[in-house]
Amino acid sequence: MDAQQFLYDHFFCDGHADTFARVAFAGSDFVSGAGTEAFHIDAERMKKSGLNLQLMAVYIPPHITRHQGTVTALWIAQFAHRACEGMGEGSSLVRTRGDLEKVAEQGGRHMMLTLEGVAPLLADLDVLELFWRFGFRSVGLTHNVNNWAAGGCTPDNNKRYGLTDDGKKLVRMCLKLGMAVDCAHLSRKGFYDLLRLMDGRPLINTHACCAEFVDIERNLTKDQLVKLAGTGGVVGITYVPDFLSSKPTEEVSSKDVFRHLEHAVELIGIDHVALGSDYDGVRFLPNDLLDPTHVHKLVQHMFDAGWGQEDVAKVVGGNWRRVFNQLLPE
Repeated sequence: MDAQQFLYDHFFCDGHADTFARVAFAGSDFVSGAGTEAFHIDAERMKKSGLNLQLMAVYIPPHITRHQGTVTALWIAQFAHRACEGMGEGSSLVRTRGDLEKVAEQGGRHMMLTLEGVAPLLADLDVLELFWRFGFRSVGLTHNVNNWAAGGCTPDNNKRYGLTDDGKKLVRMCLKLGMAVDCAHLSRKGFYDLLRLMDGRPLINTHACCAEFVDIERNLTKDQLVKLAGTGGVVGITYVPDFLSSKPTEEVSSKDVFRHLEHAVELIGIDHVALGSDYDGVRFLPNDLLDPTHVHKLVQHMFDAGWGQEDVAKVVGGNWRRVFNQLLPE
């Protein structure tokens, strides 16, 4: 089986990248590729790799505060809208189940906007609805540090807490609107608080690895993986070397990513594991997964290990398709 051809022939979705925020700040052109040499994703590399749907995170750094952060996040969202328009027919911003099904059936290069950290929402549910109208369809409650909604996985003074009362209100509103709730970067206490609020909806983690191999709070323990799968949710295994292995960064490869994929599949089943690269969100990557055009190497490991085509199709996109079909508005 030709792994690259398999990606061309099947729905290929990546659960997390930070490209739009970086490209927008740099003034680069995502569509033409001008100025994107230092980044991991642009329109041409999406086409070459076969990537059909990229979840694009909007993260606002802490130095951009209060309303300035809100305006900046919405400005990046508008940048995403313009990029989709610039790529022409076969490119869109996915907002609904119908949009998603069209992408999965017809292919093309498409985006879904996600929010990584809730500072731009200003603890105001009316602002959350504004973000929903701009096309955001997933919300990550934290980006490592504690905030008004929840405790992060790497807070100052090692003081971790769970969800706040405002954070619980936010989660309920997300589910009401048709937005996924992403537990990436959340403290473990926050993870278990969040589980109790899902009300039969699937919980996702767009980019994480297995604490079985690198035991940091940012990675998921066996119990967390089992509980997440119990909601019907999905974890996107990420390509961050420090999360994958204790080896020197330059020695980490797609084989290490596959080890985490294989462990997660053995533990929670093929229906709950996917890909979440973190392209353009990290300085270093596995030495043979430097952009989406290299993902076929990871797929080849799946085939070499004896995985069937149906199982590989679930991991490279089918599982994201299933879970967002449950979460997105009609």
